[in-house]
Amino acid sequence: MQITYFYSVNLPPVNGNTSVLRWIFGIAVPFFWITALFFPAYSDGTPGIMCFAMGWTMIFSGNLFAFGAWFSNLPFWISYFLVMFSRRSGAMNASMVLAVIALMLSFGSLTVTEVMQNEAGFVQAAHPSVSVYIWLTANVLLGAGAVMIRKRSAT
Repeated sequence: MQITYFYSVNLPPVNGNTSVLRWIFGIAVPFFWITALFFPAYSDGTPGIMCFAMGWTMIFSGNLFAFGAWFSNLPFWISYFLVMFSRRSGAMNASMVLAVIALMLSFGSLTVTEVMQNEAGFVQAAHPSVSVYIWLTANVLLGAGAVMIRKRSAT
């Protein structure tokens, strides 16, 4: 069954089982990820957007888990775009693997115990705050969404 709209544009048929899930996860995952940018990520008041912009510097402080958490944004977004825009089962499998990798790497954000305050290298003790947990929620939602959409599209 094809759906025809104005000007005779033929759209491919939509699988009702996965289209609603794609919409829900397509809105919820970026919403949580973007929301996390505007809240304090650590107890010292460091905003999430600063962690996103400067997280790569954690490799120089020796906290490879925190660097991995920053790096997890790459497989996160690749997985997100595969879930949202690919219909092939191979891409969906890759999306699930990338979502799990992103989720595992993102837990490195919980290992941060000190945050650099300035260019001189002064650090302040810190522990995760609201933004970290919102960001982890986005990662969990992406993983759950990838698995659910893959299972529904297989049936």
